[in-house]
Amino acid sequence: MFHEAAFAEVSGETTATPLARTTATELCMLAALVPVMVSNIAVKYNRKIYASDASLGLGAVVPSETSEKVARALWRGSDKRGCYTQL
Repeated sequence: MFHEAAFAEVSGETTATPLARTTATELCMLAALVPVMVSNIAVKYNRKIYASDASLGLGAVVPSETSEKVARALWRGSDKRGCYTQL
């Protein structure tokens, strides 16, 4: 992108120029990721935690209040499943 911009600046004309595929891909990625780059996603942890029943029948969800420290630990380990999960 910087190469294309430098070339357009040297020519001094305001004309449309064809972009290389790599430059077009870079611009598409930038357009998709800019909202994430300028967003503040730092939020406090929700102190309400939930447990769900994994039965094939009806199932259930149970909420409970906890401290922010416990909620943080559970959230950080929530992507781990199986015998390695230590709660």
